[in-house]
Amino acid sequence: MAKKLHLKPVMDAAPVYQALYQCMVGKWIFLTHTRPDIAYAASIVSTFMNQLQKPHARAVKHIYRYLRGTKNFALFYRQGGDFNLHGFTDANWAGDTHDKKSTNGYMFMSSSSPRTWNSKKQPTVVLSSTKSEHMAVTEGTKEALWLRRLFGELRIQESNLPTTIYGDNQGSINLAHNPVYHGRTKHIEVKHHFIREKVASGEIKLEYIPTSDQIADTLTKPLGQTAFERLRNQLGLVQVNSQRPIPSRL
Repeated sequence: MAKKLHLKPVMDAAPVYQALYQCMVGKWIFLTHTRPDIAYAASIVSTFMNQLQKPHARAVKHIYRYLRGTKNFALFYRQGGDFNLHGFTDANWAGDTHDKKSTNGYMFMSSSSPRTWNSKKQPTVVLSSTKSEHMAVTEGTKEALWLRRLFGELRIQESNLPTTIYGDNQGSINLAHNPVYHGRTKHIEVKHHFIREKVASGEIKLEYIPTSDQIADTLTKPLGQTAFERLRNQLGLVQVNSQRPIPSRL
């Protein structure tokens, strides 16, 4: 999406044909199962299904032009390699200019390829970037625990090894390790503090990563072309040669 684009339910513009918009967005949501680079844009435009105006339609057409230019991009999964599971979580504090809600994003990878990802608006308005990041880590931790059980059943990864989750907010990481912050975070719901228990048990390990290397940034906010393409390359998306013959045996 365009970096400075801010969509609202009411844009003081002419309405558009609702059925066509819903059809286009529905097809696009289906593509997010194999294209994590468009997950954030899909989560944004899908919130305007019943309040459609020309700026919303232009945003959808912009995304379709991007898909047309990158139609030969696909996820590449390597055989073998290190299956060490690790994740990235991020949040865009008050990113929605209309209701001031934040957007969560997480990405879990192994063998340099994404396994699961999600981009979703938080249900409540938060008072600080630390709380929004803490809520994002909560959602990422729940996903990590499910993946740990799955990998354990498949005997891909030892259950005694911690799953590292990278975040770019020092406050949320310190909050998960040190309850001294209680005075400033006592308004945070109890369900978001179970991360401390998982960190203490050794199941989850939180580490800091610079924002420039935060892959989950593509799931929480619109980025400039240079930053977006650099992070997209780290997602495991590669260009597939359409002229290359498909092997008869897989």
